[in-house]
Amino acid sequence: MVMRRLFSVLGVAVLVLAGCRRQAPKSDLRNLKRVDTTGSAFGSYLRVLAAGKNEAAIRRAVDSVFVLCDYFNRLWSPFSESSEVNRLNRAGRLKVSEHTRRLIEQGLEFSRRTNGAFDITVAPLMRLWGFRDRRFRVPLPAEVEAVRSFVGYERVRLGPGNEVFLEPGMELDLGGIAVGYALDRVVELLKRKGVEVGLVDAGGDIAVFGDFRAAIGVQNPRSEGVERVVMVRDAVVATSGDYQQFFEVEGRRYSHIMDPRTGYPAARCVAVTVKAPTAVEADVYSTALFVMGPDEARDWLESHPEVAAIFYVVSGDSLQQVEFGVWSDSGAGR
Repeated sequence: MVMRRLFSVLGVAVLVLAGCRRQAPKSDLRNLKRVDTTGSAFGSYLRVLAAGKNEAAIRRAVDSVFVLCDYFNRLWSPFSESSEVNRLNRAGRLKVSEHTRRLIEQGLEFSRRTNGAFDITVAPLMRLWGFRDRRFRVPLPAEVEAVRSFVGYERVRLGPGNEVFLEPGMELDLGGIAVGYALDRVVELLKRKGVEVGLVDAGGDIAVFGDFRAAIGVQNPRSEGVERVVMVRDAVVATSGDYQQFFEVEGRRYSHIMDPRTGYPAARCVAVTVKAPTAVEADVYSTALFVMGPDEARDWLESHPEVAAIFYVVSGDSLQQVEFGVWSDSGAGR
């Protein structure tokens, strides 16, 4: 399953891991057994760095992570005809698994929380603009309006027995939330199996847990270099940007991140990096805040102090940062 931010250059990369700083002394961390494994999941890489007292148990836990992610991939892959999400989109009605129901429930809740800046029913617009089959095009305004009538999270219905109902013409796109949901389940699994500290990097969505800090480099959205390094402890960082999948027509860039409210690709910033308590929040809010842009997002972020964001905006030939929340690096949060 190739998710929306996994097509090309990743927005976030792990640079350095700093040792335990809070409860246990450094010697305790050094005595933990570490396992560092990289494989593939959701159409990109998956790195799991885990530490605990029992190396054999930690290795079994890490192996379980890849089994779990493979299961989620089979449920939600947009490229598998047999995935639950594609079967639901074709039929308009389906009894789904418990995880898929929970994922859709959370998607609807986050759609409400963001006032529709994030919307799991955006799939028809993705198809119209060519981001499903990579036959990119700029549709006519009348086409956008016609297709936008099939977008609206409020019309998705959840019935008894894990049944999900879509109105005719509607389709779900879970690419803006599925990796985050899966990453939260991965962290839960690792903790349950004895992992005390760890880092999981799912194609650029990075979860850090336990008593240590990770230094994470945020990529410059207009070059290959690292723009900034942020320190993260017990949180998740994710980035959305217009450089991850896009096409250009007559010098204008059209990103794959749709504004469901207008039917057009969002263009109020070029990237946004989000830090949040959970992976699903970081995943969803990086999309929603990219759609909002820094001006619209200001009031929303003030009412959500648990979320920090760094917006990157192009002004002339320069790249400017607009920062909200608390970031533990040399930059000052607002």
